[in-house]
Amino acid sequence: MDEHAVDVGDGLRRLEGYLLWQAEIATACQDATAFTDALPWLTDAQREDVAQAYTRERLRVSRQDVTRIAEGPQRLEESA
Repeated sequence: MDEHAVDVGDGLRRLEGYLLWQAEIATACQDATAFTDALPWLTDAQREDVAQAYTRERLRVSRQDVTRIAEGPQRLEESA
């Protein structure tokens, strides 16, 4: 395979990763809103704080999951 094809493939994988991460961010924000909607006693400021904390934690866990998945093949090769 020529160098150009490798660059295109790498670029497409990066674009796919970016789009998947943007979708994860959007889903985390939607879930945070649904979560805070279930807590009607929160003030607007509290609702925003809780939603931000929820989103931040969700994305932290998602990033850990993605990292673990990406490193999985490397860990398997190292243990073999």
